[in-house]
Parts: sequence; C-alpha cells; structure tokens
Amino acid sequence: MTWVKVKQYDKKRMGRRKKRSKTAWPKKLFLGLVAFFLLVLLVAAARAYFQFKKAALPPLSRLSFIFIDHKNEPLLFSFEEKEGTIVTLPATDKVWVPYGFGEYQLGKVYALGELENKGGLLLAKTVEEMLEVPIFGYFKSRQSAINTFLPQPKKLFEDIFWQSWWGRLETNLSRRDLLSLYLRLRNLDEALIKVKTFNSQSLSDFQDRQLREEAFSIEVLNATEQLGLAQKTARFLEKAGARVIRIADAQEKQEECWIVSNQDPQSYTLVWLGRVFQCPLKRFEKEISRAEISLILGENYWNQRAEKW
Repeated sequence: MTWVKVKQYDKKRMGRRKKRSKTAWPKKLFLGLVAFFLLVLLVAAARAYFQFKKAALPPLSRLSFIFIDHKNEPLLFSFEEKEGTIVTLPATDKVWVPYGFGEYQLGKVYALGELENKGGLLLAKTVEEMLEVPIFGYFKSRQSAINTFLPQPKKLFEDIFWQSWWGRLETNLSRRDLLSLYLRLRNLDEALIKVKTFNSQSLSDFQDRQLREEAFSIEVLNATEQLGLAQKTARFLEKAGARVIRIADAQEKQEECWIVSNQDPQSYTLVWLGRVFQCPLKRFEKEISRAEISLILGENYWNQRAEKW
C-alpha cells in the first residue's frame, strides 16, 4: 500500500517536471531571441554612431553649398544656427575656372566639368574661387527651377534635403551627411532667411561666427613661387571671419602645406582650417611666431587648384 502511494506521488512529480520543462523552453528561446535582437541593435547603433562621426560634412558653425537648377542657373545657400542666406548668381557672367580651364560663363561651368564627370565639383570650386567663400557641397536638379523656391526660401532647404534623400538630386553628400544636414536645417527660422542677388555687398553675411569669436591670430606664409598666393588666401580667411595679422613669404620653399600651432588641436579655428585647407597640423609646444597659428602654403596646395584636369 505504501509502495503504491509512493509510485503515485512520483508520477505526479514527474508530470509537474514535464509541464515545467515544456513551458521553460519557449521562455528561454524567447529571452534568447530578445537578447540577440538587442545585441544586433546595439552593434548597429554603435556602427551608425561611428559612421556619423566620420561623416564628410564638417561639424562647422557655418556651411555653404551650391545649388544648380535644370537650366544650369546657380545659387549659393548658406546657414548658421537659425539664420540662412540665399544668393542668386549671374549665370551669364564670365568667371575664372580653376584646373586650367580659363574663362567661361558661370552657367556653363557645370556642363564643362561633366566632360570629366565632375560638373558639381568644378562649379563648387569655381564659385569658391569667385566669391572667396568655402563651399562644402553641391546639389544639381534636373527638374526644379530656382524661381519656384525664392518666394518660400525655407522650402528650398527642405526640398533639397528630401529630393537628395530619394535620389532626385545629384549631390556629393552621403546619406549620413544628408541626415546631419537635415537635423541642422530644421532649426532655420524662415524670418531669418535672406534672399539676395549677387553683388559685392551680398557677401558680407558669410562670416563664420565661431571663427570670428575665437579670434586666434593667424599668419599666412607663402612657401611657393606663386606671387600673391598669401594675399589671396588671407583675404579668403578674413571674409570667413578669421583674424589675419601677418602675410609674408616663408623662409624656404616647401612641397607640403602645413598648419603650425601650439593651440589645442580641437579648437574650432584649427578644425576649420584643417577641413577647409586640407593641410595637416604640426604642433609645437613653444611659441615660434607672434601669431598663434601659422598657415604655410606649400606647392601641393597651389597644385590642387592650378593643376589641369
């Protein structure tokens, strides 16, 4: 009698174990899948974060771009914080085109560059030389006309982002650059967007506020055989808001361009100079000049602008 009770008790206990094991496996599988999904999500987020940090679009206070409509009419648009500026450019005016092309009408520069599949790049560099304003990218439309945007200037910024995102505009910006651009464009206040026709006064609104406020003293040294290169570069820097205190020839000619300073490498001015001039930073702990930063223009800096395609 006792044996029968024990046997019945063991059967009940085994039944409970089987039920627990049947319910435990789905739970473990579910928790495992959740953990795997969270791990994949974490890895994807980490990759996206580091890719975003390496985006080509520089983390600068003021950014300027070129937009070309379907008639090859260009305009310059620039923004900083909540403020924006749009300048329509004269398509029929003759301008100096870099890379050995000589003089052409501005409206024909894009088509000229397309002979080498570099229309946007050539136009951006041409406008940069013409206006002495750093250009960080271009957008080319094959359908939209400039005049449709001018009555509602904020629409220009928004449409450029969305049309580029869906591949309807040609641009040199990646998708992560476009996302970074969009996050900044959202802060624009339409009441603070100015629309201008090109003239010498229309370029006074392109100074970089942070560059101007940091106000490091800069000297520009010409280490090439090209006359007037330091003066032209100094004028470019001053229009951007930098403080140039000295222009001179370097003691000796150099092949490479350099940025020389004992300031913090992460300072805004040094980051700006590095992104705009694409010159490496050479750091010295001791003062080597009365200027806080020396920009030394070597032959490779000149060749990048003058070398024929």
